Amino acid sequence: MNVNGDARGLTLSEMPLMIPAAGLASGIALCGGVFAADWWMAVVLAVAVVVAVWRGCPRIAFALAAGLLGMAVWMVHAPAVVETGKEAVFKGELADVYDYGSSQKVVVDAGNGARIGMTVYDYPHLLERGDSVEVRGILLPPVLQTTVPDEADGAMFARTHPLSAVCMVGDDGFRVISVASGVRGWLNSLRRSLLNAIRHSGLSQPAGEFLGAVLLGDRGIEPDVRENFARAGLSHMLALSGTHVSTVALLLAMLLLPVEMAGGRRWRLMVTMVALWGYAVLTGMSPSVVRAVVMASFVVVGRLSGRYPSQMNSLFGAAIAILIFQPSALFMPGFQLSFVAVAGILMIVPPVLAWARGYRWGKQRVVYGLVNAVLLPVAAVVATAPLSSWLFHYFPVWFLVANLPVALLLPLFLGGGIAVTVASFAGVSAGWLVDALDWLYGMVERLAAIVAALPGNMEGKTIYFGWWILYPLYLGMFMVWRGWTAGRKVFVINGLALLVVSVALVSVASPVYPETEWYVWRHNRGVAVVCRDGEDVWLLTDAAQKYHQEIGEQAAVRLTDFLGKRGARLCGVCGERFDSDQVKATPGVWMLGDCRVVFVNGKTDVIETASEYEDAGYVVVSAGFKGDVMDVSRSFPGAVTVLSPSLPPLRRRRYVRELSAQGEDYLLNIPPEVSRYNPSTK
Repeated sequence: MNVNGDARGLTLSEMPLMIPAAGLASGIALCGGVFAADWWMAVVLAVAVVVAVWRGCPRIAFALAAGLLGMAVWMVHAPAVVETGKEAVFKGELADVYDYGSSQKVVVDAGNGARIGMTVYDYPHLLERGDSVEVRGILLPPVLQTTVPDEADGAMFARTHPLSAVCMVGDDGFRVISVASGVRGWLNSLRRSLLNAIRHSGLSQPAGEFLGAVLLGDRGIEPDVRENFARAGLSHMLALSGTHVSTVALLLAMLLLPVEMAGGRRWRLMVTMVALWGYAVLTGMSPSVVRAVVMASFVVVGRLSGRYPSQMNSLFGAAIAILIFQPSALFMPGFQLSFVAVAGILMIVPPVLAWARGYRWGKQRVVYGLVNAVLLPVAAVVATAPLSSWLFHYFPVWFLVANLPVALLLPLFLGGGIAVTVASFAGVSAGWLVDALDWLYGMVERLAAIVAALPGNMEGKTIYFGWWILYPLYLGMFMVWRGWTAGRKVFVINGLALLVVSVALVSVASPVYPETEWYVWRHNRGVAVVCRDGEDVWLLTDAAQKYHQEIGEQAAVRLTDFLGKRGARLCGVCGERFDSDQVKATPGVWMLGDCRVVFVNGKTDVIETASEYEDAGYVVVSAGFKGDVMDVSRSFPGAVTVLSPSLPPLRRRRYVRELSAQGEDYLLNIPPEVSRYNPSTK
């Protein structure tokens, strides 16, 4: 990406799409964000538009009208409301699929506007978009009620993939009726064929996985490699973005050069645009790729008509195009980071290049190109630093050390990778090119590992602050930029002061946590009590041993913020026979620090156990218990009674009625209709 010009071109007259883009995004944020808007707010906006027109304020009227359009777009795309809290059997088509190895997270379009999210464990086949499925399970609200502070409640996923409900799938409750057909089936088949061509191209397995990720958006990269890339500031290389689209466009330009030389410039531009849109569809239409392709389309249309559109205006045009057809993209991290990064590049790079051209050394092509290559990653990282720190809770200190060489190596790897993939697809051996790509990947991976291990780099996700701090941070950055480009020192000084205050607020606003905490964690396999003693966190559960790995994997994801904010680590999952230096387990009782958890089953003597552990924090009524639940509640007056999903649903419902009738407090980590074995268990 080569950016020319200077910041003086960033005027409202040259960016007419900025106002409708901002208004559209604001309307969508009102409806889908924290402040869920209703029809009355749309009426208020409509009245405000009329008043703005009447008062002769066209820009304000235009912005309010765009906000009204944003609200309408969100309401049109909003999912249908479905009844939750009961067992359901439904059929539908897979709209989204995310493969995590032992589990696959999917969204099912169940018809009539209903979209159901679910996680399928240990399914023997890889699911794909367009597959028709039949599901049986318990429907729950899309945003879960959490019992652990800072636990992921699914709100972000429900917002970015507008969900009507989530489904807790029982054993044998998910099956594929038919695989995708038509255009979607053909695209899935083509993508599988290309991935198979990469696997059989002769590339080493790590290099093949990396090529599949950067070329087709595959998720097969090993977690430790992905972690090294993230800590080195290279995680954007693993997500399809404008860099990848630019490389594909460059290769297309090279291939179609004879067409242009023969006088077919218009044909070359049109074929390039069609090919880029085909690439976007093949890779799943991710917001960052669509943004790059839309901007490229603006350029192509401009050149076909003899005009050269403003790049910033093209960026706002891409935002409008995406948000109209997919308003939920506004809440996707990929969409946010992609647009902020490009906006930062367009605002920072041109004035710096203009400044460099004012010197003799800046007019030399080699130096000018080097400055441009250095500025691109720096501008992107600086622009996205606050947002990425808030989203992912770390900042890659040594990003520049890694990004400069990788920015040069990635286009070479992608170009060679496309050639190797096409050759393998055609059954031709690429020989020396395969060896070259293995060497290039080895260089990139070693560089990421070295930079990730440099002193001063973040060892974990430790940066946490409220979303509202993003506003003063970006306001301060804008003031510094504006003061620098306009030659106003007072703007620069005030902007720097605001940045310092904002960073100080991050430290001041950090809460202080107690030394020990215990909470009942919601899980469909059984009760899991989260016990924290300092930096050590254990999960005490009555679930069967075969589910412990699944519980641990889910906890590592859902409790990420709980662990990160406290600087804690997940030590393990404790079953009935577990014992360690920190967790002491006697039959039916777990002890960690000041925490006492009693599990009551068919073998438990309630009265004797209560006399010995009267200070228990939780009493879990588990599988095998058939006695009077009121005896349990009265025997442990200072404890919280928890009804485990290991109990049969009918018995759990009876216990709920009895406890509720007596006004006793209790906890259900999942609804009483749900069993850890099968939702239909009676």
